[in-house]
Amino acid sequence: MQVWSRPSLGGLRRLNKLETNALALMVATAMTALLGLGFWAVAAHLYSPAVVGSSSAMLSASSLLSALALMNLPTVFQRYLPVAGVHTRRIVLGCYALVAVTGTVVSAAFVLSPFGSTILVKAGHAGMVLVILVAFSTVFTLQDSVLVGLRNAKWVPLENSLFAAAKVGLLPVLAAGTLGIVYAWGIPLVLAIAAITTLLLTRVIPRHMQQAQGQHGLPPVGDVVAHAGGEYLVGIATYIMPLALPLLVVYHLGPEANAYFYVAWIINSTLNLLIVNITSSLLVEASHRPSAAPALVRRAAVMAWGVAIAGSLVIIVFAPFMLSLMGPGYATTGTAVSRILAVAVPFNVINLLLAAICRIERRVRWLVLMQVSTATLIIAGSAYILPRHGVVGLAYVYATVIIVTSLIVVTPLRRALRRLQHVEEPTPTTVAVA
Repeated sequence: MQVWSRPSLGGLRRLNKLETNALALMVATAMTALLGLGFWAVAAHLYSPAVVGSSSAMLSASSLLSALALMNLPTVFQRYLPVAGVHTRRIVLGCYALVAVTGTVVSAAFVLSPFGSTILVKAGHAGMVLVILVAFSTVFTLQDSVLVGLRNAKWVPLENSLFAAAKVGLLPVLAAGTLGIVYAWGIPLVLAIAAITTLLLTRVIPRHMQQAQGQHGLPPVGDVVAHAGGEYLVGIATYIMPLALPLLVVYHLGPEANAYFYVAWIINSTLNLLIVNITSSLLVEASHRPSAAPALVRRAAVMAWGVAIAGSLVIIVFAPFMLSLMGPGYATTGTAVSRILAVAVPFNVINLLLAAICRIERRVRWLVLMQVSTATLIIAGSAYILPRHGVVGLAYVYATVIIVTSLIVVTPLRRALRRLQHVEEPTPTTVAVA
């Protein structure tokens, strides 16, 4: 029996599919960011800066623990779900269970640790709330990558927009308690997971499996496990770094300083996430047809730099206005941070493009080295600079590391692009379908 392969659609149509999925993901990110800005604006008016800072730290801890539990499976899904064929349902449900259980274990360990007591909102049941929040957050994040990997990213903007709007709507309702911000964030997760899981199991996955005609194109299990292991190390570096910085701010400067830093950090992270949306779509499309990778990379690069440059200019010009929506203190402290971070975004496109190509080629070792080195330098530099120069010093450390790293990897990126010119379609092989 031959390896299952989706029918060839031609270069132009694949480029259009790349753009369609990338734009869908970017719309989702933009809508989530706008509603997220509204979420924190409403929270800033309903709660004191101290409560906003402690709640944002708790939510950062939740995201960090979810990232650990996810083991970077979203990226693995984007690489292998397009050819999972007859095994798709089993893989998706098995990974759902895996990340939910892992999230419960790592969050319980965090709650019981000394660091957990420093971060958690001062409420008697905050630890239990965090454990539940992490378990649901892992599944929520993973299901988006299932939609992307199965080339149904069009559903992601609707899901994320409704989720973000529900968070904002719940804030005034739950404003009486100290955990109101956390509850408003967590309750919509349950509804979103129920809706998207139903969509996946009744429509998206069955159609994908039907097209496979009882076949699949997965490599040997050992190769997938080795790739997933490397991606886990990459994920630790990729996700821990941006989520750890707000926690460092709380630890060194307190929750109020983190409230001012966190909003500026969200704005920068959102712009970087728009670039990740483009490279994620690139990975999915190049996995379908490796020989189209050079054209797909060129198209993705044009989109990525266009978004990065335009977004950076918007942040540099309008940062005072965006941050003033939270209150005068947010604009005073956060404007310089936002502008410094924005300068690094166009340089980060180089890093993200190389990371995508490494995944296309399954060169995970180089990816691990690049991501771990970058994250280590940023976290170590931030821990040193924060007590001495505050959040502005942290922004300079981050921007410097990103810019220097991007200049170093220019040559490896050029070599990778040359290698892609010689990639051919894989020869079908005989596989046993379970």
